[in-house]
Formats: sequence, C-alpha cells, structure tokens
Amino acid sequence: MHKEWAESINSEFVSNKVNGTNLDIWIIGRFVKSFSVQEKIPKNIDLLLCESGSEMIAGALWKKKNPSKKIALIVDDPKLFLLKKMNPITRSIYLWALKYFDLLIPTTDLMLEAIPEKFREKARIAPMYAKTEYFSEKQTDLKQKNLVFVGLVGEEKGVDRIIECYKILQNNFPESRLIIVGEGKKKSLYESWKNKNIEFAGYQKEPRKFLLQASIYLNLARIEPAGIAVIEAMCAGLIPIVSENVGFKEVVKNVSKDLIVDSPQMAAKQINRLWNDKVLLGNLSKKAVIEAKKVTREKSINAFLEAINRLMKNE
Repeated sequence: MHKEWAESINSEFVSNKVNGTNLDIWIIGRFVKSFSVQEKIPKNIDLLLCESGSEMIAGALWKKKNPSKKIALIVDDPKLFLLKKMNPITRSIYLWALKYFDLLIPTTDLMLEAIPEKFREKARIAPMYAKTEYFSEKQTDLKQKNLVFVGLVGEEKGVDRIIECYKILQNNFPESRLIIVGEGKKKSLYESWKNKNIEFAGYQKEPRKFLLQASIYLNLARIEPAGIAVIEAMCAGLIPIVSENVGFKEVVKNVSKDLIVDSPQMAAKQINRLWNDKVLLGNLSKKAVIEAKKVTREKSINAFLEAINRLMKNE
C-alpha cells in the first residue's frame, strides 16, 4: 500500500540501508543511517515522504537543512503508540523529530490517537485497503467451529491471548480448531504449548484458503496498527472479534460493538454466543461483508492524494 501511495505521486525510492553497518545499539545505528541517507536524497525534490517511524530522525535532519520544502510521515507502525513507554532520552528524540513534519498520515483512528495531541492538527487519515473483490469471491462455511488468525506470531499481536481464549472454548466445543497463520520469534514457544487442535500453518503467500476454514477471525493484539487481515477475513464472511488496540476496530464496530473485547475470557464468551445462535452468526457475517467491502483501494489512494495535495497547496 505504501508503495502504491508513493507511485501515485511519482516518487523516487531512496533506500535507508548502509553498507557495512551492523550496530546493535539501536540509537547509534539509527543516527548513522539517518545521517548517511541524506546523501541519497535528490536535491531537486519538493516533498520527502517517510514511510515509517524508523525514518523520523532522517526526515527531521533533512527538513532542518531544507526548511522551505515539505515533509510527510506515514504513521502505520507502533512507534508513536509506544512513545509513552520509551525511556526519556529516546522519547525526547522522537518528539524533537515530530515537530519538523508538515504532514502526518495515520492509517487508522488508533494510529491517529497515537500521535501526541499537540501534533494532531498536522494529521490526515488515509486508510489501508484490502483486495475486497478477491477476498469476497468465496464465502466461508459458517457451520465450521474454527478460529483463525493471520499475522506476526508474537506477544505484540496477542497470539498468547488467542491461544488462551481457544483453550476456554474447547470445553464447550471440543471439535473446534484454531489456525494460526504466520511466522515470528515466539512461534516455537507457542508450538510447545501442545494442543492437537491448534495448527501453526507458518507463512502463507495465499492465506485465503485458511480464512475459509473458519467462521471467526480472532485478533487480540496488544498493538495492531492496521492489520488488513481483519478486513480480508470479513470480506470472506468471517465474524471478526478484536481487541481495543486493533486499528480496524472502527470497521468492526460498525458490524457490532460487542465484537470488540478486552480479554481472552470476553472473546470466548462472545464466540460461545455466536456459535450457539445461527441467526445472529449469519446476520453478523452479512454485515461484516458489507462493511469490509467499503475498505477499497480507490478510497485509500484518494485520501492519500487529497492529504498530499492540501499540503503542497499549504491548505
């Protein structure tokens, strides 16, 4: 998505990689990269678009040298969400960098809320999008008593919470399965929590076939800026159950506010309710498809272009 946004304004890609640099101390390595990348940025540009929080320092240094030019930041990673938990020195560096950006582009309401309040007047949301037509071509069988998650396998994405929720559900639905699609450093640990009905499918280039094996999409992340798999699953008719820290919770809320939960226990309670009420399950599935189909590529690119155009016109 970031690539398509950049291409829509004819951007030239600049890599932040520094050959021969392998520094374990992040702040030193980040500054080395930030200073080094300055030489790669073309001199005759009007706008510098920084892809994520990792480019904030480099962007701020560039803007300081080019105060008359424009700079924008895509806010689509946990960096600003985690700002309050950073040590004071690291936090002050990022706050220093933020003041140099003319435009902040969060991808969800959650990412907008992560931006410190004094900088939010510079923010304009441009949502991510799903391949809605592709993922809605086939609809899942709601009779399946299975759960699925697609994403990074780790604590940040709440995979431990998902497993906890599933173990509660197994008491009432012993035939059910949990399918976890993705890779991550914690995968081998979670695999050791033996349960014959939990499948770790690993990385999959085409996750749709796994989505179609379940009726519930579960994401209990501690932070998920804009997990597009939530929308992809909804397109296929799955009912999403997500935590408060999942970026697309505003779309899920349009299906039902009860689908946003604050614990594995609450998630299990909602799934129990759905699997015991076929009418409710069917109605929410239909609503999920309708809401997910609104998250389109056209809306995403148009919102991005509008934000950029207003910046360049000083509006």
